[in-house]
Amino acid sequence: MFQKIQSYLSQGNRTQWCVFIVLALIIFIKCVLFHWFCFHSILISSLWKEPFDFFAFWLPKINIAIFLASFIFIFPKKWWTFVMALLIDLWCISNLIYFRANELLIACESIMMTTNLKGFEGSITMYWNFQCTSFLIQTFLYGFILYFIPKL
Repeated sequence: MFQKIQSYLSQGNRTQWCVFIVLALIIFIKCVLFHWFCFHSILISSLWKEPFDFFAFWLPKINIAIFLASFIFIFPKKWWTFVMALLIDLWCISNLIYFRANELLIACESIMMTTNLKGFEGSITMYWNFQCTSFLIQTFLYGFILYFIPKL
């Protein structure tokens, strides 16, 4: 079965399109999950009540995913997409932990004060739960998919 998939993907630039679709989907899911974990709302029913609010909610998430994934066509190697997914995870996890602790998202001043966190590992890891781990699971699932996609 893997041979059929690899032979299909090795024709033309199908591999780049496959990586583009998978990466855009992973980034989109991360954006939606981050919003759900922080604010516990996904505006699905607003399509019928307030269509403008529905599109104002979903289009930025779709645009960010497509924009970041489109760099696969500029930089043909695919290893950097895994690193980018890890950086997105780092941003999401740090914002989730900060949001649980302070009811705010991380500001620039808070990032500059990270050197003051010596000895506070326990108070930071106290806010770690499966929601934070779910971002890493998605990234390693993406890395597993990348491993089986033929070389670009």
